[in-house]
Amino acid sequence: AGGVLKISSGSLEKLDLSALKGQVQDLILEHVKGGTGSTLSELSLNALQECNNLSVQGFTAIESISAPRLAYASNLLFSATSGKLKTTRFDALETISGTLSLDGFPELEGLGGFPSLQSVAGSMLFSNLPAFKGIAAATSLAKLNNVTFTVCANIDELDFSGITFLGGQISLDKETLAHEPQLIGPDKFNGSIFLDPVNNKAVTAVHLKGFREISGDFYINRGNRIEHMVFPSIEYVGGQLVLRQCNYPNEIEFENLREIGNKLVIQSPAYVYNIRFPKLKKVANQLIIVGQCFNAITMEFPLLEEVGSDVDVLTKEQDSPGGQSWTDHLYLYTSSEADFNFPLLKKVNGSVFMQPAGEGKMISFPELEHISRGMTIKGAISYAKTLDFSKLSSMGGKIAINNVGCSDFSSFAAIIPHIEPNQWSVGGCTYSPKYEDMEAGRYKPQE
Repeated sequence: AGGVLKISSGSLEKLDLSALKGQVQDLILEHVKGGTGSTLSELSLNALQECNNLSVQGFTAIESISAPRLAYASNLLFSATSGKLKTTRFDALETISGTLSLDGFPELEGLGGFPSLQSVAGSMLFSNLPAFKGIAAATSLAKLNNVTFTVCANIDELDFSGITFLGGQISLDKETLAHEPQLIGPDKFNGSIFLDPVNNKAVTAVHLKGFREISGDFYINRGNRIEHMVFPSIEYVGGQLVLRQCNYPNEIEFENLREIGNKLVIQSPAYVYNIRFPKLKKVANQLIIVGQCFNAITMEFPLLEEVGSDVDVLTKEQDSPGGQSWTDHLYLYTSSEADFNFPLLKKVNGSVFMQPAGEGKMISFPELEHISRGMTIKGAISYAKTLDFSKLSSMGGKIAINNVGCSDFSSFAAIIPHIEPNQWSVGGCTYSPKYEDMEAGRYKPQE
């Protein structure tokens, strides 16, 4: 009782653990490579009641694992390469304080062997389970933290609507997403969602239901082939909303999203036509839209009023340690035509960087009153012929405008009395007024 039992074998045929009763600290069974092969087909632990770590690794012939009296475990770790495990029986198990891991069992279909399981406080890890249909069979499940599905390509639906999350994450990889399962969440989801299509051509849609409020992050990584990225159910994201290298959807739309508690990052929307956030009012940290684009993009943020936190920020490109990084609170750069039009934005608590592209396009912030740090606008001489900052009256840093097509700077008249000469820098534009020109009202070239 309370001890450790470890068995390592490369040719195990029979194993009688019927006398193992009560509490065991660790029970570890390991298949040793290089043996003649194990034919053990059943593991029965009928008297075991508590176990800290129960680990069965590499025994491919095992078809059944049962511990019907086991009421508590810290970790259950079962893995094999093309294992034959079909059934599990843990009738009394209610709580796993650590990890439940199932890896490498092509015939295992679900968690029907865990009818009493209520809580997994650590992680549920499901890997290389091609017949696995999800967690629905664990009918008592009420509390989870982290759930990860890797190469589980037969799941139609993952229903988390009756489950309380403990701040962890739901993660699905490209093979699991290729079956396009529907994710159903609670109204208020205390956790994060990470979807990782990794450019898989089979992943053409993401189906989300519920998840009205997400306390953590919502992250889609390299969803290049997703055709329609529309998520009407989400109203609040407390962490980051990141759409990284999602190149091909016609539109990116979060119809009812009202607030983001950290960052909004849309990176490399190469073939996107529309980016729509029609009800978004606040992004509390960074708003970044950046990357190569091949279509003229329409950006719609008609109700956005506030961006930024006025603390130092850093977002890095993940592809390499030496990749791009962004330190501005509002960062807009596209390589195709795009209007930067934010009609109700009033405050940027931080810095602004904008680099527009596209013949004759405009940068319009008609209600913007306050930028707590600096603002940089640059591009090419044919870009950004219209700038509208007519209500800007508070600037904590420098205004730097370089190489844009604007020849009328009258919309900056209101800010000039509130900044010093060293806060105004305009050069390489169709018309480049100095601070003295602006003070004297020479907002346009003299006729």
